[in-house]
Amino acid sequence: MTPHVIVVGAGFGGLYLARALRSMPVRVTVIDRTNHHLFQPMLYQVATAALSAPDISQPIRSVLRTQRNAEVILGDERAVIPVGSYNPRFGTTVSLPSIVGRQGVIEVLEPEMSDSERQGLERGAARLKATVSKYLSR
Repeated sequence: MTPHVIVVGAGFGGLYLARALRSMPVRVTVIDRTNHHLFQPMLYQVATAALSAPDISQPIRSVLRTQRNAEVILGDERAVIPVGSYNPRFGTTVSLPSIVGRQGVIEVLEPEMSDSERQGLERGAARLKATVSKYLSR
């Protein structure tokens, strides 16, 4: 199964990431609330009539038109997806539900756990950490 990378936002960072994945064996979906990328540093030149608006904006689809593994979807997305990130409480990377938007991870949702569930997760994290350190020390 091919990994699927979802890029929320087609600003400089989003387009850079999507283009960087062009030769990778992944599917890329770019979601943006507009259908164009606006080069804002030149916006003042449009305001002073030195340039026309089409000179500083380009459709996202045309930016990625030669990229076979990319698709573009128009939408203002916020999604709750599991994101693996380092959690200092457990001392390892855990996958927790996170709210992801254009700005990246907006909030990590801490699930409610009983003491026995938390202890089980901590034991699993300790086992995982010990196994990884065993193989890294070779």
